[in-house]
Amino acid sequence: MGRHFFLCSEILIVVITKDQKKIFEDVKGFLLKHQSKPSHTDRLTLVNKLSARDRRFLQELADSLHLRATWDEVDDYGQNIVALTFDMEGVSEDGTSIQEEDGDWESEAGEGEVALNRVFGKYEKAKVVDNTTEDFEETYEATMKQKMDEWKTNYYKVSLPIF
Repeated sequence: MGRHFFLCSEILIVVITKDQKKIFEDVKGFLLKHQSKPSHTDRLTLVNKLSARDRRFLQELADSLHLRATWDEVDDYGQNIVALTFDMEGVSEDGTSIQEEDGDWESEAGEGEVALNRVFGKYEKAKVVDNTTEDFEETYEATMKQKMDEWKTNYYKVSLPIF
């Protein structure tokens, strides 16, 4: 229920809620701030008052951006929080890569930036809908069906010759 994909005229449409867009913007800001020199201590914390759909969205977003999400922390006020940190596997404490010795780090860094931009682009282009209850999926599918029916009607009016 986190993200919805619909194929309409061969274009993939990603749909996210306003809350998910806010989560995405927070994560994107964190990444852009620390992208040039990420460290083990960089972290983004969010109060975990998220719905199940938003928790799933955040986990999928973190996975696609190679971030680690920790769900079992509590802040100073006793609120449950989720913490996002960089996945620093293969990187020493001083920030140097184990792979730098092989000469592969530069190509992987370039590939990482391309992948990051691809993920950012997908969510920046996403259709943003109001935060709704559990009937979101049915409502959206009904709307998409209605739009497709309208499109088909108009298409066949223009495409088929009248006898």
